[in-house]
Amino acid sequence: MPFTNGWTSALGTGFTVLPRLFILGILDVLFGTDKHPVRVSLVGKPGETALMNADDVMDGFYPLLPLSMHHHYFTNQKVPARLVPLFPLNNPGSYAKHIKCPVYFGICGKDTVAPAKKTLAYAKQAPKGEYTVFDDMGHFDIYLGEKHDRAWEKYSAFIQKALPV
Repeated sequence: MPFTNGWTSALGTGFTVLPRLFILGILDVLFGTDKHPVRVSLVGKPGETALMNADDVMDGFYPLLPLSMHHHYFTNQKVPARLVPLFPLNNPGSYAKHIKCPVYFGICGKDTVAPAKKTLAYAKQAPKGEYTVFDDMGHFDIYLGEKHDRAWEKYSAFIQKALPV
């Protein structure tokens, strides 16, 4: 579930939300300061102005945080909006073809944050790349529970093969 293409991920916020995010980003660039930036929510419900707002985000993001931090994130989980105009320009997956060491891509087939199709295309370009597509997993599924354990088996096998003792 690596982030590989900013434009593809940005489109995941929705065609009505994306312009709102960009307007906030431009307002922050023009009028925000380091101490008082215009902020945007990191996570939200579908249709809300947030960097991640797919239907699985709220249920997937918060279980990753310690319970003691839930209140803080529910009320303060905002980032400077000036990041938004730059986000679609980030394309780290385009470097996959230049990676000289072994690399493993765990791709979640139902990923709403880092869409699988684009990530798979980049994974296939990595000269020493290996990948697994977990068709039944969304972006946050890979971090906890049985799905995490299943993915970790693949990651662990790759590490043992790539870095023999």
